[in-house]
Amino acid sequence: MPASKIAPKKTRFKFYNRFGLGLLFLSVIALVTTACKKAYEVAPLASPAVSAPSPSPTPSPTKTPVICHPYLAQWGGPGSGDGQFNNPAGIAVDPSGFVYVADMNNHRVQKFTDMGAYVSQWTDNGGYVSPVGIALDGSGNVWVADLGGNVWETTNMGTPITQWGTAGNGPIGITLDPSNDVYVAFRLSNQVIKYAGDGTTLGSWGASSPAAGSADGSFNNPHGLVVNPSGDVAVADLGNDRLQVFDPSGAFLLKWGAPGYGTGQMEQPNFIAVDPAGNFYVTDNTNDNVSVFTGTGTFTCSFGSYGTGPGQLTNPWGIALDTSGNIFVSDYANNRIEKFGP
Repeated sequence: MPASKIAPKKTRFKFYNRFGLGLLFLSVIALVTTACKKAYEVAPLASPAVSAPSPSPTPSPTKTPVICHPYLAQWGGPGSGDGQFNNPAGIAVDPSGFVYVADMNNHRVQKFTDMGAYVSQWTDNGGYVSPVGIALDGSGNVWVADLGGNVWETTNMGTPITQWGTAGNGPIGITLDPSNDVYVAFRLSNQVIKYAGDGTTLGSWGASSPAAGSADGSFNNPHGLVVNPSGDVAVADLGNDRLQVFDPSGAFLLKWGAPGYGTGQMEQPNFIAVDPAGNFYVTDNTNDNVSVFTGTGTFTCSFGSYGTGPGQLTNPWGIALDTSGNIFVSDYANNRIEKFGP
């Protein structure tokens, strides 16, 4: 207690009586309590950081997206049984509304109704190593990019049709154009290769060597890709935190994106879907959300946030739209599929 706040001894005793003693006693108790509190007071402990599955940190609190596309439903859960997942990756939806999921670490493809009822599964006679990208052609056949090195084509019930490729370059994203030419993103060789349906190479773009690059038309770990209604090919350039768009021959057209947690920014854009108007829907592996852009890269809205609750995401990967505009997202680390409205 500071000495300046204590009256001289004779002054204090001048007012002692029963009432004065009571007040003095209460005052002493209050001062002692305050002093003890200050002596032992410590700064509040910071809340422990939430550890999201690597490489996804909790998004920055400065992110203030324009929310769109309401949560509708979910299905799945960790495991290897029918309808369960071990890291669901790519996802595709056919015109009838059936949903196809590349169940990466269960080494299979699973088929569901649009509300998550399990239909069937297949492994292409045990050939899948790590199926990731998945797409449908105009005949309804299912194409899979397998990190093990191959591209697989099956019917929509899993009957094998064809397989081609070589191990080593990490095929991860796959899409087809209306002519059924096949575009595959290779994450290890940092390039996109265009093929005919029989595996004949028609062209390639990106790195001339496995080295990553950041110049226009170069890639650093390309992942998902999609053909827009104009026939141009958009590629999620994950390591460069951007999207790039090319014409069908591989000529660079435009790019957008910047690393960060703010509105319209991207941290590891993963896979892409496109709607009939040419808008792009991009899963963001680290921001744990989906961002929507116009065909020229203008941000319009986003949905999802880090977590395990309904409508939340942890490392979202594949994304696809049905003919009604519903959006299906592979919630990779939560081992489930989530459905969002138009």
